[in-house]
Amino acid sequence: MAPGAKAHEFLATGDPAMDLNSKQNDLAPLGVVADNNSWGYSLGWQPNTTSGPPEVWWGSEDLFGGYDGVYTGGFDSTAIKTPVIFVHSAGNDGSEGVAPVSPPWFEHAHVDDNTGDIIKNQIFCYSQNGSGTDCPTPTCSAGSTHCEIVHHPTYGPFGTMGLTSSAKNVIAVGAVDSMGTIAYFSSRGPARDGRVKPDIVAKGVNQLSTVPNGFYTTLQGTSMSSPVITGMMALFVEQWRKTFGGQNPDSETLKILLIAGADDLGNPGPDYTYGFGLANAQASVDLIRSDNKTGSRIRSGDISQSQQIETTMAINATQNVRVVIGWLDPDVFPAGNETGSKTLVNDLDVKVIDPSGNAILPYVLDPMNPDATATRGPNSVDNVEEVEIRNAAPGTYRVVVTGTTIASGSTQHYVLIANGQLGATAAACTDLFEPNDTEASAFGSLASGQQIRAKTCTSTDVDFYRINVTAAGPLSIAITATDTPIRVTLSGNGITPVVTNVAAGSSGSVGTQVTSPGTYFVKVEPAGTIGANASYTLTPTYSFSIPPRRRTSRH
Repeated sequence: MAPGAKAHEFLATGDPAMDLNSKQNDLAPLGVVADNNSWGYSLGWQPNTTSGPPEVWWGSEDLFGGYDGVYTGGFDSTAIKTPVIFVHSAGNDGSEGVAPVSPPWFEHAHVDDNTGDIIKNQIFCYSQNGSGTDCPTPTCSAGSTHCEIVHHPTYGPFGTMGLTSSAKNVIAVGAVDSMGTIAYFSSRGPARDGRVKPDIVAKGVNQLSTVPNGFYTTLQGTSMSSPVITGMMALFVEQWRKTFGGQNPDSETLKILLIAGADDLGNPGPDYTYGFGLANAQASVDLIRSDNKTGSRIRSGDISQSQQIETTMAINATQNVRVVIGWLDPDVFPAGNETGSKTLVNDLDVKVIDPSGNAILPYVLDPMNPDATATRGPNSVDNVEEVEIRNAAPGTYRVVVTGTTIASGSTQHYVLIANGQLGATAAACTDLFEPNDTEASAFGSLASGQQIRAKTCTSTDVDFYRINVTAAGPLSIAITATDTPIRVTLSGNGITPVVTNVAAGSSGSVGTQVTSPGTYFVKVEPAGTIGANASYTLTPTYSFSIPPRRRTSRH
């Protein structure tokens, strides 16, 4: 992924305080820009890696997608204190808890709560009649403790995110195959408070990777997809240094670059399966190049309580518009071991106002319906917000950032990235023949053979032209469209209107047979997406009579 990068390996101690202290103090001095974490905690149902039943009940299933003050909050706090971006595998629990054990006795293993080790040579079963004494031996180990009356829960695929990957300020990575389909094992959101998780997906099925002693093999898991994203971070930093004179981007910029350049998968907008989409390194790097240290694609700032910061955004041709804002949100320390309540501390909001004054709000998801398509509205849950406008018409838009709630600190730093031109206004569309929006204001009369070059400036623009024909014969209008398809209607002088559509980049014609002199009108309107050029040519051809000239006598 990044062959010129240097990789460092660190041994996790199992002590979260020691591990986070190392991440905070040891990584940046080594020049580390991204930290991969292909690990997680065993929760709920897990495969048995020892002898015995194939599944083990680990418990603590309430920590899926949860937030605690030690692990999740610890990563959020550390992310603010170091420039390093933390990349985490989402987890491989997407399918593990759906139907982990089978009837009639649902044999499974347990974990010793004191040592954290799988209890060997003991088989636990579910009581069929509720007595706790009907489980047969040797299918099940003897004793009422091995014949369980209460069944362990099943779950999935949604609500299976790992504990550390559910932190607000990390990048949680799900896994897809080479066709972009979510892997059956890939953990899915939401986080318990409804936040979008995973953040992104990358290939993690049949992924070619190195193994010890200089060999290669193919493996799968979100532990294979998260290193893909970590490698991309190195590429982003490389391009950033080239563009910004040797500087390093901060961690939230790296995360928002990744999301702003992603290819949408699954439901339109973010979802709890693919997050914000499939990582696209080229698209993200192109945002850095397009910005070119001008602030035209990438901006950052600090915002205070109730403050609004506004900038223009120029769209010069019809395109899909994406605006993404993100910030490193302060950690929270829940009262219990984990929380499903809101974890967002500082709430920023972004909206885009189109040239007609309509406000387009960011996506929001419904955690109670995790497979539902995102809707629009104020987002008071996530510290990343995305506004998209499909087939946005050319014009000058406004991007408005609001400091809705700044509960920690006097200001909140944020990063704003757009694929439109920030801080600019759209080039004005000029048509020399305007105003000609009605038959009454039609331009002309056009002479036979006269070529008109005009533009359809907006999706509602209509152009009229007048032709006065003085002799019988054919009347023909030749039309050529550039990058905008157009519809041409010929009417007037009592004829049935004649209509033709001309595709972008092609030519066509419309005509009639004139039987008596009269006035005709040509109506031109866009028939599809407005392009950057939006021009067309129109040339009428018709018969005309020349009045005889009178000779004057000279004296």
